[in-house]
Amino acid sequence: MKKSSTRLVQKVKTKVKLQNKLRYVAVAGAFAVGVFSVAILYNMLGTSTISRANNRFNGMETLAEYKFRKQISINPEMLPEKETLAKFPIMVTVSDADLKSVSNGGKVLSDLGNDFRFTKSDGVTLLDYEIEQYDPAKGSLVAWVKMDSLHKGTAPIFLYFNNRYAANESGQNAWNKTYKGVWHLRGNLSSKTPWATQVAEAPKGKDGKDVYVAAEKNSSQFPCLNTPEDVDITGELTVSAWVKLDDKKEQTILSNQSGFNGGYRLSISKDRKLEFEVRNENSVPATIKGEETGMEIEKGKWIYVSAVYSDAGDTMSTYINGKYDRGLKTDISLAGSSDPLQIGREPNRKIYYFGGLIDEVHVANVARNAKWFETEYANQSNPAQFMTFGKTESIVQQISMSLLTFDAEVQGKTVELKWLTVNEVENDLFTVERSNDGVNFESIGTKPGAGNSDAVLSYQFRDSKPAIGTNYYRVKLTSSSGAEEFSMMTPVNVEEESELSVKINTASPNPFVKEFEVSYMVPKEGTAKVKIVNLKGEVIHEEDVACEKQKEQHFKFKDDNQMKPGVYFFQVAQENDKRQVKLIKRL
Repeated sequence: MKKSSTRLVQKVKTKVKLQNKLRYVAVAGAFAVGVFSVAILYNMLGTSTISRANNRFNGMETLAEYKFRKQISINPEMLPEKETLAKFPIMVTVSDADLKSVSNGGKVLSDLGNDFRFTKSDGVTLLDYEIEQYDPAKGSLVAWVKMDSLHKGTAPIFLYFNNRYAANESGQNAWNKTYKGVWHLRGNLSSKTPWATQVAEAPKGKDGKDVYVAAEKNSSQFPCLNTPEDVDITGELTVSAWVKLDDKKEQTILSNQSGFNGGYRLSISKDRKLEFEVRNENSVPATIKGEETGMEIEKGKWIYVSAVYSDAGDTMSTYINGKYDRGLKTDISLAGSSDPLQIGREPNRKIYYFGGLIDEVHVANVARNAKWFETEYANQSNPAQFMTFGKTESIVQQISMSLLTFDAEVQGKTVELKWLTVNEVENDLFTVERSNDGVNFESIGTKPGAGNSDAVLSYQFRDSKPAIGTNYYRVKLTSSSGAEEFSMMTPVNVEEESELSVKINTASPNPFVKEFEVSYMVPKEGTAKVKIVNLKGEVIHEEDVACEKQKEQHFKFKDDNQMKPGVYFFQVAQENDKRQVKLIKRL
């Protein structure tokens, strides 16, 4: 049963005292360019372990502002053998007293859960997520978190909470671009958009519980989703849902078929067998049906059903509880439909009403494989076994006002390191350190500090021999009295370059005030597209430039539009190959 408790659904201690040589403050708003570097100590129930949280480039918050986090470990026994699932949204379900809101005696500051964040195992890289449900009184959370990859060796992730400056960042980015519709059916859908954030209050039954049933005389409890342009899919298709049957009859789970053109339909036969149909432009069907084969869906239990159509493979398949059910070879090509998608009945026809409960409907324009369904079922049917939560870790923050930013950027075969300081006090030396695992660091160079200065100062260091793969960098500040302080840890990925790839060599000055120049190379003769975008992805400047093959090119840019101080990205693309470099605009 899906989420029965909710709706269906190394020990190192390095605490540094700087004796007021480098001042510690808690930073909240934007200052200088609005980004901050941090060093953080986590004290885990008496055991101190070093971890570092990344800065958030929105001028309003940093992970350094968080006071608590929990480790989430994924059970490898619940993951498929010899398979890596990319961009997989896992369902995170937890109920914990610490996750109650502070008004209910817990540690979460927002009654809406706005201060929840998820990161990768490095405690640095943020993961996209969507909060489906949060109860501040019970401390229960249901969220969907997009994993870059999911496999037997998947490292733990972290749930951060308690940040007074955090704004809501829950949203649709938790779902990769193949998802065209996701509905968490807590109740009626009042909106015509295909996303779960548009969910209305559910009508109440006689026992006060939510009602999801579409009775034959009142089909309005399931929505007619007037979004044909969103879910009118051709080619590859995957549909899935959780169902609970209370009747023995033919009934529709979802459909956008009218009988006059294409479309698809997932349904239950009168003998409780899963059926799946697609139609071509002439409404000629290809259908997985029949009563002699296929698993019978048990009445009164929550069952996970899914189906796949592949135009490229000329195949159709159905799955029940993550296991293969039936298949069909077909030369029918799924055509588009002019009808809206309907959940719980046929479009525009009051027939085949669903007589039980439906939950968690997903529609995607990709053909998923059996391992995907197996993992979805394992995750959603038994979340308590799929993942375990560690004890709450308290975060003791130590933030230096002297070190404002620390950034690492790949440029060609090297890594450019940059940091800004302000109000340096007896700051004698910077030591740049690199690690291949984020734990063991080595010194790769030094830079003298300014001693005492109240100006905003910029420092740069180039690592000419980074390792291929992930490199972790940090900078150590040493005062004239010998006290030390570390910046945050910043990871960068260095790819093995070929002559057939775009390369960005340098970008200077960076930070810039009014203008900058980028040196780059492209693999082919012709043109390349250059863009400057902000953190929201908005294009500030875009143009096509002529380029010579494997020859250093120079792009000069002068800001005539009074760009606001902050973080921007310069991008160079030729065909499907793209590289970018981060730029900081100063006041």
